[in-house]
Amino acid sequence: MSTITWMSELMLKYPGFFNIDPGHQTREVNIGKIELRVFKSSDRKSDMLSLDQNYGISFDQNEEFPFGNTDQMEYYYQPECHEIIDELRVPFRKIPVFKFENDGAFKVLFNNIIKAFPKSEVCLRGQRKVYRTERNEDELKLLYGCSQTKEPSFTPSFARKKFSENFMTALWHSQTANMFEFILYDFAKNKMNNEKFAQCYQSIERIRRSPHFTPLALAYAQHYGLPSVGLDLTREINVAKWFATFELNNVVNNGNVITPDLTESTIFIFACRPDSVFSHRSLKPRHVENTRPDRQDAWFNYSGWGSALNQLALQLVCAVRLDSTALTSIPSSYHKHLFPGSDEDIVLRYYQLKKNSPLNVGEVIRAFENV
Repeated sequence: MSTITWMSELMLKYPGFFNIDPGHQTREVNIGKIELRVFKSSDRKSDMLSLDQNYGISFDQNEEFPFGNTDQMEYYYQPECHEIIDELRVPFRKIPVFKFENDGAFKVLFNNIIKAFPKSEVCLRGQRKVYRTERNEDELKLLYGCSQTKEPSFTPSFARKKFSENFMTALWHSQTANMFEFILYDFAKNKMNNEKFAQCYQSIERIRRSPHFTPLALAYAQHYGLPSVGLDLTREINVAKWFATFELNNVVNNGNVITPDLTESTIFIFACRPDSVFSHRSLKPRHVENTRPDRQDAWFNYSGWGSALNQLALQLVCAVRLDSTALTSIPSSYHKHLFPGSDEDIVLRYYQLKKNSPLNVGEVIRAFENV
């Protein structure tokens, strides 16, 4: 499948609207080694620019290896004490995949990356599988110089499930607004004393009137199963390890835990721009506790939209491949902590009621399938 198209005149005129970079990229090929590429129209070898729709990056159609020749690149991050067992490629970076040694070594790696990126928010994402972009071999060779390149995909769920971005944005907002009403008058009014209720009410009203309402609506949508433009991140190592090594069926009834094949169980480490990521704790309403985002130390990245559906990959630093030794520090009942039932999680209770509403029609029904 090809993900390269031509840049239209409309895209060149309104690049921000389409989430594309029309030719100015800062290439950080290694930590501390910055290459600034300024692509001027006078430098073109042809009259047309190609556009990669995974990252919104444009390039001359005659440019050789526009994302960097893998064979001529150093690893983006390469501490001497960690064994490299595989590699991934994203534009301008060759990403090392380290072998998991033990919890202590992982914490050292994580803390060292935090120190190396003082202006970034360093976050983790655990996955049971390394998903790849849908490219054919010719396209991989054109971009990276190798047809067998492993290019990870972090495409958000709305795109994978073919939802309209505008429709989903409207749905997040409407459901979060309704959920706040549910929290206040079906829960807080009966469970909280007057002082706490007033604080909860003021907190929710403040969120409703602030720019934080949109990212918080995204966060709730993502965590409870609505398709979104975001991906779950965390700073809690055990949370990332759990999602990289376990699968949970039937979440509503406390779940059935499955330990899958660990062949590709991986924790990805990202150094995110501060304006692209936020923590649930920094935005949440007061006195609303024990939700999934609370228990999972949730961070959210507005990870892909427009013509840059895989742009989270541009912030990838390295990855760690797990094995059975990574399971030893995870309690057997940890899933019950990560996924509290509706008796504890008021947000889950709302979404369960909404999913079964007879008023749902059309795309709303499909959007709620995974709640």
